Amino acid sequence: MTIFEAGYYTHVKKCFLLAGTWPEQSKFLSYTIRTIFIGVCMACMTPAFVHIIHCWGNFSEFIVCLPIQGAASIGFLKYCLILAKQSLISKIINIINDDWELYNKTQKISEAMHISAVKGSQFTLYYIYFMTAAAILFSASSYIPIVLDIVNPLNESRLKTFPYEVDYVDTSNVYSYMRIHILWLIVAFILIVWIFTTDCFILMMVEHCSSLFHVVGVILEELETKNSRNTEKHEKNIISRAIVVHQHAIMLSELIESFVTVMYGAVFLIDMTIISIGGFHMILKWEDKNEVMKMAVFIITLSSVLFFNTIPSQRLINNSENVFYRIADCQWTDLTVKSQILIQMMLIRSIQVSTLTAGKVYPINMKNFSKIMKTSMSYFTVLKSMQ
Repeated sequence: MTIFEAGYYTHVKKCFLLAGTWPEQSKFLSYTIRTIFIGVCMACMTPAFVHIIHCWGNFSEFIVCLPIQGAASIGFLKYCLILAKQSLISKIINIINDDWELYNKTQKISEAMHISAVKGSQFTLYYIYFMTAAAILFSASSYIPIVLDIVNPLNESRLKTFPYEVDYVDTSNVYSYMRIHILWLIVAFILIVWIFTTDCFILMMVEHCSSLFHVVGVILEELETKNSRNTEKHEKNIISRAIVVHQHAIMLSELIESFVTVMYGAVFLIDMTIISIGGFHMILKWEDKNEVMKMAVFIITLSSVLFFNTIPSQRLINNSENVFYRIADCQWTDLTVKSQILIQMMLIRSIQVSTLTAGKVYPINMKNFSKIMKTSMSYFTVLKSMQ
C-alpha cells in the first residue's frame, strides 16, 4: 500500500496531475497542460512587463510594479524546479512508497508513520485553503468599484482598477476586454497550483523523513524491555535496525536538501525584497484605502508563504535532533560493551542535525525567519527614506 493509496496527500497528487508534472502522467497530457499554463501566464503578464519597461527611470511608479511580478516569479521558479527535477521526484516518491510497505508491518512503527502522515496531510490542506482564500480576496479587491457602481451608483462611474499595473494603448473604451485578458483569477489559479505542487510536496517529503527519525526512537525503545532475550546478539540486532533507519533518514534528508536548496535561495531573496517593496507601496498609495487593503493582504500572504517554507526545515531539525535524546534515554549504560560502542557511534552522528538551506549558505529555521522579517522591515525604511 502506497502513501497515496492510504488516503494521505492525495491532494498533492492532484496538484501534480493538474500542473502536468506527475511522473506517471502521459507525456501528451503533461506537455499540453504545461504549454497552456505557461502560455496563459505569459499572455496575461506581458502587459505588466511592458508597463515596467515604460516606468523605467520613474522610481515611485517602477517600485509599485514589482510586488506582483515578484510573486509571479516565485510561482514560476517553483514550477521550473518541479519540471527540472522530474527524475528526482519519481525517485523520492518510490522511496516513500517502499518505506510504507516495509515499515508498516510493525504496529508501533506503523502508528508513528500514520500519525505523521495525518499531521502533514492536514497541514498542507490548511495551507491550500488559506492561499486560495487570500488569492480570491486579493483578486476581488479590484472588482469593488464595479460592484459599488451597481449596488450604489454615483453620478459618474468610480475609477476602475486592474489587479496589477498594466500598460495598453488605450484604457478608456476597452476596459472589459482588457480585464478578461489579464483576469487575475486565471493567473492566480495557475500560480497557486504551481506553488501548492512544490510546497506541499516538500512538506510531504519532510514529514516522511521526520517520521523515519521518530521510528529510530521507537526501535530503540525495545532496548528498555528487560527480559531473557536481552543478549548481546539481540541488542546488536535492535541497534543495527535503528542505525539502518537512521542512515536511511539522513540519506533522504540530503536528497530533499539537494531538491530545494537552489530554489529556496532565490525564493527567500525575492520574498524578502517583495515584502519590503510591498510595505513601501502601501505608503505611496496610503490615500487609496482599497489599494492599501489589497497590498496588506498581499504582504500577509507572502509572509505566510515564507513561514510555511520555513516550517519543513524546522520540523526536520527538531526530529533529527530528537534522535540524540532518544538514544541517550534508551538506558545504554546497561548494555554490553559492543552494544555501547554502536550506540556511541549513533550518538556522535546524531549531534549533526539535518536541515534545509537556502543556496547551501543560509540555514532555514524559525530563528532565521524572524531575522528575514526584521531585515525586510529594515529595507522598507531604506526605501521610504529614498522617497
